[in-house]
Amino acid sequence: MPGLTQPTQTFERAMTLQLGQREVHLQCLGRGHSGGDTVAWLPDCGVLFSGDVVENRCGVYAGDAYIQDWAGTLDAVAALHPQVLVPGRGAVVRGQGECAEAIALTQAFLSTLLASVREGMAAGESLRGCFTRAEAAMKPRFGDWPVFQHVLPFDVSRAHDELSGIEHPRVWTAERDRELWEVLRG
Repeated sequence: MPGLTQPTQTFERAMTLQLGQREVHLQCLGRGHSGGDTVAWLPDCGVLFSGDVVENRCGVYAGDAYIQDWAGTLDAVAALHPQVLVPGRGAVVRGQGECAEAIALTQAFLSTLLASVREGMAAGESLRGCFTRAEAAMKPRFGDWPVFQHVLPFDVSRAHDELSGIEHPRVWTAERDRELWEVLRG
């Protein structure tokens, strides 16, 4: 692509940068929100920049995620025992217990999503039926979170694809977006 800046350094799983007296560890902890989620970990002060791997009390967008792998990635994040967590969405979290709670809530959102879609599929429900089931299961606990209503259709669609054996997320286009809304909202 003309004008695209190419990286001068890359890494597979981890890279450490020295910024003055501080080490910054860039780590790919596994698939989750994307195929290669990277966090920035500052071990000397316990600060973790998680990006969208962790959302703090906000709807978790999983429309192009690897939802079934995400739990393991979150386990790796939790194993760092951050003291401060800067999530992809939501307020910064302080204290090891609060950080663990934000990670656990992200896991709970995703596991509830997967369980409800899996149950719907086992019952022979269509994508729309799975959406209705997921919304009913998730709304009591997560329904007041910002962007919950916006992300849920995309999340259910991706969970349905993944549980149907489609490993890699399909690209979202304007046409696919319209088709999804037609199926779910008719």
